[in-house]
Amino acid sequence: PTTKIQGELVNEGSFIDSLNARIDTIKPVYFMASYGGGLKANAWNLLLMEHWRNNDLWNDRIHQSVAMSGVSGGALGQAFYGSILKNHNSDSIQLIIDQLSETNFLSIDLTYLLGYDLIRELTIGQGEYRPDRAQRAFEEYARVIHDEEMNQVDFQSYWAELWHDELDHHAFFPALIVNSTGTHQKQGVASSVVLDDFSSVFPGADNL
Repeated sequence: PTTKIQGELVNEGSFIDSLNARIDTIKPVYFMASYGGGLKANAWNLLLMEHWRNNDLWNDRIHQSVAMSGVSGGALGQAFYGSILKNHNSDSIQLIIDQLSETNFLSIDLTYLLGYDLIRELTIGQGEYRPDRAQRAFEEYARVIHDEEMNQVDFQSYWAELWHDELDHHAFFPALIVNSTGTHQKQGVASSVVLDDFSSVFPGADNL
C-alpha cells in the first residue's frame, strides 16, 4: 500500500503559474513523447537522458520541457531517471542503468502471468490481488535503483517532491504523463499534476 509523503501536491494552478513565470527564459519549449517497448524502451530512455546529462544538454532538454509523456516502458524510463538522479551521484548513474538493463524482468512477468496471477484468476476470479506481477516487478526496480520510497508513496506525491526540489534550485521539472496500454477499449492515464478537470484534459481515459 502507498502512503502520502509530507509535502504539497502540485495542482494545475501552481504548475501553470511556475511555467508562466519562466516561459520567457526557457525557450524553445519542449514536449517529449516516448513510445513503449518494455525493458528495451525503458533502457533507451534512461540512456538518452544520461547522454543529455553527460553532454551538457540536461538544462536545455529537461528544464525547458513542459511535459514528458510516455507509454509502457517509455514512461518507466522517463520516471525512473528522476529516481536515479535523486538517489545516486554522477559516477554511479550509468552502473544503475546497466543493472536495470541486465535484470531479468521477463522471468518475473512470466512466472506471475502464467503462474500465481493465472491461478488466482482461475480459482478466485478477476480482481485486485497483491502482490501481482506488476508490483513484484516494481519491487525489483526499487531494489536495483535503491529507492524503496517508490513503492511506499503514490505517484503524484513522489513527483511533487522532485518538482519542489527543482523549484528550490530555480529550475523547472516537467510534468509526467504515464499512459497505460489500452485494454477493453479503455486507456489509463496517470498525471503527475493534480488536474482541475481530468476528463476535459484526457477525455475517455481512466484517472490512475
